[in-house]
Amino acid sequence: MKKSLQIVGGLIAIFILFGLFLGNSYHIERQITINASRGEIHALVNDLTQWPKWAPWLEMDPTIKVDLGEVTSGVGAHQKWTSERDDPGALTFTAASEENGIAYDLFFGKPGEMDKSEAKITYHQEDPNDPDRITVTWRMDGAVETPIIGPYISVLVEYMVPGMFDRGLEKLKIAAEK
Repeated sequence: MKKSLQIVGGLIAIFILFGLFLGNSYHIERQITINASRGEIHALVNDLTQWPKWAPWLEMDPTIKVDLGEVTSGVGAHQKWTSERDDPGALTFTAASEENGIAYDLFFGKPGEMDKSEAKITYHQEDPNDPDRITVTWRMDGAVETPIIGPYISVLVEYMVPGMFDRGLEKLKIAAEK
């Protein structure tokens, strides 16, 4: 029994020490080229009422309930959500332009315990002679401040979110190119 407790204690100590050396921040960035104008893309990205057409979240978790704020497009657009499977969240647009795209603050977690991420969806015209070929980049940066397990959660975020962004960008491409 004493040896078992020592082994368990040692494993816990290793877990804690390893967690102290992991970074708690994360960076995710994905992109896709879309054959549509900035205006067509921006109409889908800048308006939260259009997000169900392309955002991957509802497809992945049908229990999500989205509550839109009074403002649904442009700076100040806001939504919050709940889910039977996961913690609630919220986002608020902090920048929006047809030329550059949008930026938003994203919050995950229970009220009062939410971790903030900063996200952007930007547009870049690769060829000055082809205004209907736009590279769209979706990025998110943040940190999980929870002591000891925060770094492990950050690793999970960097593992899980890129596939979600890829799926969302694929759906955005389909919607914009219609």
